[in-house]
Amino acid sequence: MEWKRQFMLTRMLHPTRSSVISLDAEHVRINRGWNFPTRLHKDAKACVDNRRLFEALVRKWSQTYSVIDAATHDAFKDRRTDSPRNLLIEGVPLREVLNEFMLNLRVTDYNDSSLHTALTLALGAAVKDDELCDVFLIGELTPQTRSLTSTERINTLFVGKSPNVDDFDRLTYVGDSALHGNDRVAVHLRKYDLRQSKLGPTIARDVPWYAIHLPQRLAKDSVIEEEKSGI
Repeated sequence: MEWKRQFMLTRMLHPTRSSVISLDAEHVRINRGWNFPTRLHKDAKACVDNRRLFEALVRKWSQTYSVIDAATHDAFKDRRTDSPRNLLIEGVPLREVLNEFMLNLRVTDYNDSSLHTALTLALGAAVKDDELCDVFLIGELTPQTRSLTSTERINTLFVGKSPNVDDFDRLTYVGDSALHGNDRVAVHLRKYDLRQSKLGPTIARDVPWYAIHLPQRLAKDSVIEEEKSGI
């Protein structure tokens, strides 16, 4: 029988000696701050399914919870006039994000799948009836253009602050990575048109993507163990 075990551990511990069990174990590090997959474009059918999931959940959450321009909050300063707005759906129950989004998203790349499973476990460990998170629709989900690395992974996720200075008063935009609260999970939903290289042709369009910002209390590693083939 095929089976899978998942453990939440500190970074100092291991579940058991590798010689004791016939399982392949992968220790996935979940960092405080931003965590995100890098190859969600790999499977065209999965992209279609994920696009439908995005559309359904954005429609549902937008109808159920408050949707505002993220720049309404001073900390998310955005005075750009040539870019679609970042929208913020505030106070979505974390249980809904876990059950309706994380458990239904299709992630087929091996490394991305391990990270996605670990993030799902971390969120599952935090689910309480009153636990909320903030969902950002980056650029109103208008696809942004990115290029891929030689390993076919996305080269960068976030648009940086503008201009690139530390003086908040001089900023036109705080940058995508600043769009999160201090102690609440933040989820970025966005889409990309992907090029093979910086000057190469577009190989995938309208690819749904996500990033999750975890507060320190949720940054727990996960060990994912799967049965070794042929045992």
